[in-house]
Amino acid sequence: MFSGTKCCLFLLVLIICTFTYGQTESSFYPDSLDVYIFNETDHLWNTFGKDIWPGYKPAELPVLLYRSPGLHWLMDHPSPPGSFTALDFLNTTFYIYNLPESPLWSHFSATIWPINGVWTTILPSSQAWLEFCRGHNIPEKYYPPDQLVMIALHERFHAYQIQWLEPDFKNIFELDDFSKSSEIKIDSLLLLTKNSPVAVLCLEEQKALYNAYQEKDPEKSKQYIKQFTGLREKRAALMSNKQRQAENYMELVEGIAKYLEIRLAMALQEPYTPIKAMNSHNSFRAYQNAKQAPLTFIDNVRDGDLTDNRVYSTGSVICLLLDRFSGTDWKHNIFSNYQSQKINLVDLLKQTIR
Repeated sequence: MFSGTKCCLFLLVLIICTFTYGQTESSFYPDSLDVYIFNETDHLWNTFGKDIWPGYKPAELPVLLYRSPGLHWLMDHPSPPGSFTALDFLNTTFYIYNLPESPLWSHFSATIWPINGVWTTILPSSQAWLEFCRGHNIPEKYYPPDQLVMIALHERFHAYQIQWLEPDFKNIFELDDFSKSSEIKIDSLLLLTKNSPVAVLCLEEQKALYNAYQEKDPEKSKQYIKQFTGLREKRAALMSNKQRQAENYMELVEGIAKYLEIRLAMALQEPYTPIKAMNSHNSFRAYQNAKQAPLTFIDNVRDGDLTDNRVYSTGSVICLLLDRFSGTDWKHNIFSNYQSQKINLVDLLKQTIR
């Protein structure tokens, strides 16, 4: 059981690395914006989430915010490691402790990772986002707070999924020991060579999938879906079993998580009032970016994508089609039945329109 609370209970983690630099006392605390982001994440999901994915409760899932190098903050973890000294910040209890070395996920990314045996969402803090943008000549507004809310909901969903999907994740990507695996080479299994027969079929199937989504006539849409699934089967015959497994798995995992963002973006087209602290923050722009950015993944299917990121796009559009032809039925037990049925989104869509 995760120890979720309505107020954000943060645990402050001080990681001592070989490259750690001196910290001021004030740097022991996260930015207040981080607290607002997670309070707003809970509020946004409580407003719209029940109709999008029943059973997903992001407030109950642990998160680690990091600032590399140096400070890391752990939130809502049921069994945090180490010895703690309490601090107080924004009416929130914090704890600080030392670790002997830098964790393997300390490169800049948003991901999930087991901490003390519990899968935990790993997110850059607002300070880390800012430092990353400055260090890579990216405009500081590239990651506005409303987009960080979406990222938090997306990544915490992975911590929700993994409780059922962990065996296949470790098997497909050959992760036997997380304490020793310094890199997870997932993307290599999803790479396609441009102009190869597999790549050509991939572009054709995306076109059929987009046509199915755009077509308003149900029967015509189903014909495009049949075209799509037929092309996918033809392409799968040219791929290795490990490649097929990786694509199906990542399309399920990332596609559904991106689908959540798209559904939220659609919901935000209607009037919505964020929490007061977020709404009054000088860098918050009332979800201007988040209302549009997730929808671009639908456009990626229209335009054709051969990168490893295509699973976000194809998976999310398949989910939208499942909504159209199955309502919410397809979501019931999709993860709890995964191990026994090896569910993938393409087969699920194919079965739905029969």
